[in-house]
Amino acid sequence: MTRRLLSRTGLIDHGARVVAVIVSLLLVLPGVVGGPSAVHVGPILTSRITVCDREYHGGDLVRTRAQIDADGPSPVLVDPGFLGFLPSCPAPNPDGNRPCTRDPSVGACATVVYVRVGADAYQGYDLAGGP
Repeated sequence: MTRRLLSRTGLIDHGARVVAVIVSLLLVLPGVVGGPSAVHVGPILTSRITVCDREYHGGDLVRTRAQIDADGPSPVLVDPGFLGFLPSCPAPNPDGNRPCTRDPSVGACATVVYVRVGADAYQGYDLAGGP
């Protein structure tokens, strides 16, 4: 009986360790290998991403940096997070552009954000709703 109890306890302990490692990887890995300027895997991106607690739609058009720069101010690059989990809310870029948030007091914001999906490929997402 004691041996069977120890066996179950060991199994539960092992399972808890596996879950802890998986959760740690989901929390730590994006910050280590991700970031807005990192190349993200395009096929795992969805048609909707959440950035700074705002929803952005799109992801169907991939553009080069030159095409984006021709439109005006420097693009706001975002990290959609590991497999879409735990997206980041980046600080303003060097030009002061940043994604929209739920706080209207922070001022103007980018209604289009981009996810880098290749060496010179960026997937655009438009803000759902208004700023």
